Amino acid sequence: MSNVWQNIEWRVLKTNDRYIAPSWEERNSKPSYWFALVDEKVSVDRKKEEINLRLKAIEEFNKMKDNRDALMEFLIVKDPNNVLSKTASTEVLFNLVYEVAETNPKLFLENIKDENREDKILIFKAVRAGALKKVGNKYSSMGDEPLGGLGDVISLINNAEKVEFRKKLEYQVANSVL
Repeated sequence: MSNVWQNIEWRVLKTNDRYIAPSWEERNSKPSYWFALVDEKVSVDRKKEEINLRLKAIEEFNKMKDNRDALMEFLIVKDPNNVLSKTASTEVLFNLVYEVAETNPKLFLENIKDENREDKILIFKAVRAGALKKVGNKYSSMGDEPLGGLGDVISLINNAEKVEFRKKLEYQVANSVL
């Protein structure tokens, strides 16, 4: 862009918004676009960011790949509504978790760092242990008291006034045969 003629050409191209998309991401937003302007620095920076994200996801995956419990917990946090078999092999869990790490590293890392991770695992194990009932996406206590959705149950077990409810769930999970 330091060359005056290149700068003029660039500015003329930018004004032709009928056939030239202003960026690569917007190239499909109008059917009339034939070309797209690409800022090389932005493109390189975005690619570098994407590669770093993938590398970080694979690094985190490598920490858990041989630990069946860690793989199972990741899948529970990713989708608490997904019913996983208690007898699922480590290889199956490995493949499911690796697929997420490979295809969507951002989602993978978000699940690794989920602030409600421990709560989601506790709720999942409480359902397995029979301490909570789950019908669809709604939870209830064993006394059929409705508790609401997953977010409601997480709020309930983190409520300082309801600490005995969390302790009761933890006790029932610890003393059950999962």
